Amino acid sequence: MTSSRSHAALNLSVAAPRFHLLGHDHGALLGWECAASTRGAARLASYTSLSVPHPDAFNRGLYGPSADVAQQVASQYFTMFVLNSSASLHGEYWFKTLGKGSGDADSGSFESAAAFQKALWWYNGAVNAGVMGLPPLMSAVQIAAHGDLQMAALRVLFGGTPNNGTGAARPTGQVAVPALFVCGKSDPAILCDRPYARNTSAYVTADYQHLAVDCAHDLLSCKSNASTEAVVQAFLRRVGAGAPRPRERDVDERRAAHNTHFFRIRSRHTAGVHRRIGRHWHRNSYGYAYALRLSVV
Repeated sequence: MTSSRSHAALNLSVAAPRFHLLGHDHGALLGWECAASTRGAARLASYTSLSVPHPDAFNRGLYGPSADVAQQVASQYFTMFVLNSSASLHGEYWFKTLGKGSGDADSGSFESAAAFQKALWWYNGAVNAGVMGLPPLMSAVQIAAHGDLQMAALRVLFGGTPNNGTGAARPTGQVAVPALFVCGKSDPAILCDRPYARNTSAYVTADYQHLAVDCAHDLLSCKSNASTEAVVQAFLRRVGAGAPRPRERDVDERRAAHNTHFFRIRSRHTAGVHRRIGRHWHRNSYGYAYALRLSVV
């Protein structure tokens, strides 16, 4: 997450003048960074974030006088992921509970704690780059007082001295491209339908939409097919609303020249729905981002 952070996804579509970008989880935060950059404003036709609000809104939910305590409790795992060799601690707890069983036949899973550690280093990188803050480290008693006994048990396991947390040192800034933020109302990790997350609208100067669906964190594999379909359709509507206007030409020629191609740069699972969106991707780690390339004729 250095100065090249805003170019990683954009560079996938060098040949196209403008394209649509979609990101989830890790890919969503990277996507917001891309969309807020000068190059992103020039290259992106739209941006869609799944699960993760604008980083500045998210950081206000994690740290500071207006922080959302419920989100601070839900994000206590951040303070555990950033520990040295976190994937291998306590009998490879995080690898065995999160990494080993992740993915599916298409995306694969992490083969070892060392491999999964690379995904967890994302948190260290985001914090060290000043893009993401850390919530106050709470004691097990404090966490339990807020009703999250499972997180309290994890605090007992991983330990840590309570502190006041850390704010993000470098704001992401305003996004000047049309944006869609899709939220799972039962997401246990990112409470993205709460007021702090809905404040994402304050950081988008172009057309903005917020969609909350009955789903957890993986918005392309909701328990309800209707919820998954609502997410897909909202994205397709966003793509249609932000598509460049072609010059007048025969309809069949326009269709032939309208070249769409998706790149999956961080994969995890939900391949069935992904096939509906695009066939070609590169397998990597946690979260994903897509770029829809449009050839303007």
